[in-house]
Amino acid sequence: MLHSSLGFHTMTLSLTLEAGKIQPLIRHFRKYSRDTGLIQIYRIGERKKLFEYNPTPKFEYVLPTHIKVKYHGKDRGIAWSICSNNRNMDFQAYMVEVTINPKILAGIHDYITAATYEDMDAAITNFNLEAGKISPILETFDCYSLKRVDYCINFCLDELIDGISPEQIMNLIRRSTIPPHFKEWTTYDPVSHRKKSRPGSFYLINSSVNINCYSKYMQLMERSQENIEKGYPPIPQKTLNASKNIKKRCRSSGWKNFLTGGMAAVSKSLNAFLVKTV
Repeated sequence: MLHSSLGFHTMTLSLTLEAGKIQPLIRHFRKYSRDTGLIQIYRIGERKKLFEYNPTPKFEYVLPTHIKVKYHGKDRGIAWSICSNNRNMDFQAYMVEVTINPKILAGIHDYITAATYEDMDAAITNFNLEAGKISPILETFDCYSLKRVDYCINFCLDELIDGISPEQIMNLIRRSTIPPHFKEWTTYDPVSHRKKSRPGSFYLINSSVNINCYSKYMQLMERSQENIEKGYPPIPQKTLNASKNIKKRCRSSGWKNFLTGGMAAVSKSLNAFLVKTV
């Protein structure tokens, strides 16, 4: 059985709402949070500070902007956000955005294989069920526009090049020629006092597309530790072992025709980069 796979990791959908629907929607989110304890609400950029919304009559129509709704504890493959839509100057509107991981949302806890179109039926069904539990204002999956798709190719190194380690392939990738119009993403390292890429990863960015190469094993190790810290079971050791030779390459895109041409385009783009690299 092949472990390499082509598909997508996450997608972001958007729904435009009139300002008059935002206050009831926020109240519905808060009620669902109080009743179930499953979600927490934050202002974007203030992850550790829970958001409270208790407007007085004087400020009843002063609406908050840029809030994030995440499920507490176990990842359920769905996260919401509400932002003001400043692009529309004719009337005040807001944008509800939701990022979903089709595999997790569909109840398929396979951390190795990329999601494909076959996973979407169950993901859409669960999306509609979850949205309906929170508020009718969230509508259904078909009411949303597609804003972004994170395509990915999961390479199993044993199937790609015999006898090569994850460290060796990352070293090769870092030595490759960076494609035109891209630059490497780095972050400040307090030890070396300079900007560096993260261990086990290599990110290329430009104004519209990101290409991320990273070790699936190291990512799952971090996620497993986070599960333990939150009081949830760790990722099974069998899954961690299976991920040791998986390298993930993601490509972000805002294409709306991903169902017809997106997968072919990302495969061609990433394969070209692979040939130059390896």
